Amino acid sequence: MTSPDLRPRWQYGVTAVEEHAAATGRRGAGTVNHCMHGKDAIIEEVLDWRPYDYVTLRTQLPMPGVPPLVTSFLFAEDGDGGTHLQMRIARPKSAKARAIATELLPGLDQSIDAGFAALGPAIEAEVIAREATRTGAPPEPDLPASAGRNVREPIGRSA
Repeated sequence: MTSPDLRPRWQYGVTAVEEHAAATGRRGAGTVNHCMHGKDAIIEEVLDWRPYDYVTLRTQLPMPGVPPLVTSFLFAEDGDGGTHLQMRIARPKSAKARAIATELLPGLDQSIDAGFAALGPAIEAEVIAREATRTGAPPEPDLPASAGRNVREPIGRSA
């Protein structure tokens, strides 16, 4: 969900994601992404992120007058070894911003549905690719026998 390399594989219309890491130098709160849709960029700022639980973004669409949208992706175990994904969009505060967001919803629904439909197959392909890499690697060598350098009893002081 957050990998700049993997998002174009599933997210509708995304051609690339340019990541500008947070001040810590790592992906997380404070990271700003330029989510490229052809020549247009959607700017996303990571507001909050708890890996494996949720990520919250403030997203600015490349349209004049459109207010930023705050969205959260929440992840939960589904009980069958899979993950239940939920996306929430915060209700804009002003009536004007709500009216604009309401006009955008049909288009957003279509792109979100298309992205989520592609997400499952993208995850499956990634799992298969990682398994192939792992099983295709040469086996790890056996560890050498201990040289007996680990001390099992306290060493007494000698005079």
